[in-house]
Parts: sequence; C-alpha cells; structure tokens
Amino acid sequence: MAKLQHVIAAQDRLRRIYEKRPESAQSQMSCRVVLRDGLRCELVDSPWSLAFDQPKTMGGNESAPTPGVVGRAAVAACLVQGYAITFAEQDIDISRLEVEVTGAGDDRGFISGGEFPAHYKSLRVRVMVESSSPRDAVEEALALTEKRSPWYNNMAREIPMTRDLELTAT
Repeated sequence: MAKLQHVIAAQDRLRRIYEKRPESAQSQMSCRVVLRDGLRCELVDSPWSLAFDQPKTMGGNESAPTPGVVGRAAVAACLVQGYAITFAEQDIDISRLEVEVTGAGDDRGFISGGEFPAHYKSLRVRVMVESSSPRDAVEEALALTEKRSPWYNNMAREIPMTRDLELTAT
C-alpha cells in the first residue's frame, strides 16, 4: 500500500499548529438530520448526502442503512484511517487492512418503556492486517491508534449528552 507521505505531512503540520496554539485544536461539530418519509431521514447540512431508514420489521422501508450501521461504520472507518496513519508514521508496511465492528444488544430497548437498555451491551472490533512487520509492532500501532481515535473513544467512554427543544406551534 502507499506510504501516505501526504497524510504524515498533514498530521505533522497539525501537530506543530496545535503545539503553538492549543486553542486551535478545540472544535465543535454538528449535523442536522430531517425526517422525510415514514422513518426515512436525511443528513441535510453537509456537502455529503446520507440517508437513514429502519428495517421493515421496525416499521421502516429498508431504503437506506440504519443509524446503527452508520454508527458502527463510523467506528470502523475512524479506526481504519487511524491505523493507516499510525502504520505510515511508524513505517509498518501493510498490504491489507480491514476493520469489522460487531455490536451486541437487546433490541427490546428500542421499543420498550425503559425497562431494557437501548444501547449496545458490547462492541467487538476485529482488525485484519497483512504485513511483513513483527506482530508486536503491529499491536503497538493498534494500541496507539485506539488511544487517539475519536470514534473508538466515543463508543468506549460515557459522554455527557444534553438535549434542547425548539418547539414551534402549528
């Protein structure tokens, strides 16, 4: 696979900027999703187009991935990119890199009145790497990436969440 020199250069630039001006590393991101038809909804305030739906068993039309698929994909994609960056930084040669995220939970949480938790009980990350580098070097790179992966840590740690309501009378 490519050495990703342009990625390493971009990461180094950011490190230098954040060292000089730590406040520039602080960020706030948002997205807006709008209900369209039935349970189908779409991301609308982004340069990208992304739709979500539910399976027919949940009342949806199966016209797009569920939020759960996209959430697991966010973790997997963040890790794949992070691993690739760390491998490139540490000069670990790879010829294949895949990540599979599997979640286990109780679907009753989605439709219950609160007696069942509406979250994953566990997530398992399976990393498939082909490399001529020693196993310990690959393991160390994986561990470092997991320490600095936003989505890995979003799912592995409890994050305070608040809700605001903007209600318009009809």
